[in-house]
Amino acid sequence: MTGPIPRRSGEDCGGPFFLDSAGQKPDLLMDEQALLLGDGTLVQGCCHSGIINTLEYCRQRAPHIPVRTLVGGLHLGRATPERLRQTADYLLGLKRLRQLILLHCTGEAACAYLQEKLHCPVHVARSGETYEC
Repeated sequence: MTGPIPRRSGEDCGGPFFLDSAGQKPDLLMDEQALLLGDGTLVQGCCHSGIINTLEYCRQRAPHIPVRTLVGGLHLGRATPERLRQTADYLLGLKRLRQLILLHCTGEAACAYLQEKLHCPVHVARSGETYEC
């Protein structure tokens, strides 16, 4: 379990999000967490810290565990074409990545883009489905 994930890559959090109803106090969602299992399965929520930041932090904390399966949302629904390209390029560099199981906050267009660009299965998870990791 990671705890707060440092933001070093410059990825945005998919916001804006606020702590108050007036929209005056930005919420940077620093309470993001991810769980890297021993088999290389990375489980994370909406990835407000950015998937590149999350994967880099996991690599620093557990360099002996390569990520093989990525499960969770990537919060790319409002991502620019450049951010989508950067994300796909980074994921392509993960040579042991076998599959992505993406959740709704990834966004339909981003899921389709990643399905087209990556060389591994990219699933869009739905309620009640099961997957082998």
